[in-house]
Amino acid sequence: MGLQSSYTYSKSEGLNPRAMADRQNNPMYGSKEGSHPNQWLNCANGQYLLGDRPHMLRVLANFQLPWKLRVSTVVNLQSGRPYTRQARVAYNNISSRQTNFIAEPAGDDLRFDFQSLVDFSIGRDWAIPGNGILKTDLQFFNILNSTAVDNWVDYVLNPGDVFVPSIWVRPRRLMLRIGLEY
Repeated sequence: MGLQSSYTYSKSEGLNPRAMADRQNNPMYGSKEGSHPNQWLNCANGQYLLGDRPHMLRVLANFQLPWKLRVSTVVNLQSGRPYTRQARVAYNNISSRQTNFIAEPAGDDLRFDFQSLVDFSIGRDWAIPGNGILKTDLQFFNILNSTAVDNWVDYVLNPGDVFVPSIWVRPRRLMLRIGLEY
């Protein structure tokens, strides 16, 4: 039997080096991302960073049951990440010269949904002739069928537009794993 758990309370603030992206790693060498000064409007130091998840509870439990059964479960409860609402404007009379800027910085009201993820697995090893082992596992993912949105098609919204989801937490699913060991 084994049990590990953790609760994390955090507040991640600062200046995101990729203010216009949904990632907060450094821009690639040669990237023009963040090269226009207007892209840094509303990007004050002290904003929520895009990886900020104030609450995270994680539990991992493993059990050995009679009949050589193994059971494990993983629970992951976490706050959604913050995001920004952006706008695209022309900065020159030439319409092809446009840039994005942050119209509304990341905050508590601009945060993806809370995610409640629970996975469960049950398995057994079977002895086979010739010192072999047949390993079988049945795994259930996202048992609660969380449908939290995890990304938008675009962060640029014109007046009257709404955010359109592009990535969701993967739905409930079942997987059978079979392995052979000699």
